[in-house]
Amino acid sequence: MKKGFVITFSTMFVAIVILFFALFYFGRVQREESIISSFFPVEKSGYVADDIDADINYLLMAEVDVNNGSQITYIRINDMMQQDINKLQLLDYNSFVNDVYSGQQNASVLLGLDKLVDGKTELLFSNGLQYDYNYSQESSIMFYAPAADTNVIVYDINITVNSASVLAVPWNWQDSTGDINVNLNFIDQNAANEVHKNGKLNSASLNIYRWDYGGSGSSFYIKVGSIAGNAKALQLVNSIDSSFAKVSVGIGAKTAPLQSSLKWNYDADLNYAQGNTKIGRKIGMGRG
Repeated sequence: MKKGFVITFSTMFVAIVILFFALFYFGRVQREESIISSFFPVEKSGYVADDIDADINYLLMAEVDVNNGSQITYIRINDMMQQDINKLQLLDYNSFVNDVYSGQQNASVLLGLDKLVDGKTELLFSNGLQYDYNYSQESSIMFYAPAADTNVIVYDINITVNSASVLAVPWNWQDSTGDINVNLNFIDQNAANEVHKNGKLNSASLNIYRWDYGGSGSSFYIKVGSIAGNAKALQLVNSIDSSFAKVSVGIGAKTAPLQSSLKWNYDADLNYAQGNTKIGRKIGMGRG
């Protein structure tokens, strides 16, 4: 009987110890899961914001790269100019995110794209530069510092047009007196009107290079210099009268080096809220 009591007591002791450790590890797992869960909304908000950034950048098509070196800052932008541009899909995407995507994420996701769906998209740089794409009527691009000087010392302009021009009207190069360097490469389906030229222009004046494509007002323009009160600005205008006309654009702008990193974003807002996790920031942010 005494032996049976010892066995019973030992069995109960082992069971209690096992129960104690089970409760201990169960509580530990719960605490770890609670910690992980507390971080998940933060991580999820970052994924959602990055997803929206990628979608907006895809629709707007502009690719930005910045090399902020010790001797020079180089901003590179690649874009497309055409009649049936994806920028017109911004309204649909805005509605999709606010009405559908928000519910799919079980969160409040609101986009403020008012300044992108008004016919012009604005890409803002932290040093005051701005890149606008006007798609309301004819397609046009403007790189400038609003009511100021871009301080650009070199423009690299690379243009490819999938139509044949009938006439080219050049600007007057001022290699001896100009104060802004321009490297121009223009190609379309008329090899006679191609341009591959490195030279200088007077930035205090408006310099216009034009290619005509037949028909009244069917032209492509490159403008460099003083444009609507903006010094050392660059503007591209695609008024080619064809729904199939597409223009591939590569713009490079060199300025003096910046003291800090250069940031950029679209003039649009992203607001995300899920529980205690909230994000409010601009869309398409980059740093270089």
